[in-house]
Amino acid sequence: MFQSVAGLKVTGKVDKATKEKMLEKRCGLPDYAGAGVANVITKWPKPTATYSILNYVDGVTPEQVRNVFQQAFDKWSAVIPLNFSYVAYDYDAYMRFAYIDGKDKTYAFSTVGYNPGKYKNGILFDSGDSWCDKDPEKIK
Repeated sequence: MFQSVAGLKVTGKVDKATKEKMLEKRCGLPDYAGAGVANVITKWPKPTATYSILNYVDGVTPEQVRNVFQQAFDKWSAVIPLNFSYVAYDYDAYMRFAYIDGKDKTYAFSTVGYNPGKYKNGILFDSGDSWCDKDPEKIK
């Protein structure tokens, strides 16, 4: 799947081109964050992480957005000892849509772990990109 999304020839093997692409920056940052990161990343302290969706994007209903996020979180919960629960207020993390840099550049970025205590954990999705609920025919 990575090869397809990255625009590479789909071989199903981690070849040289795939390795090189994997080393490129995504979401505006490289995947490797350095040795100091291990000092701040810890196990989530509660059995349930709560999240809220602060706004929505045109062309996809709020229900579709909530369902897509919940499906993703359910996949995580199937393999890690953590549950995710949607709440309207008093959340651990948020998701929101806002303009970042326009179509087909940075799709999203995260504030998770960025200045803990001052900012909530969150993910910002670029409203300048096209979003749909599984059906590519629905892309605006």
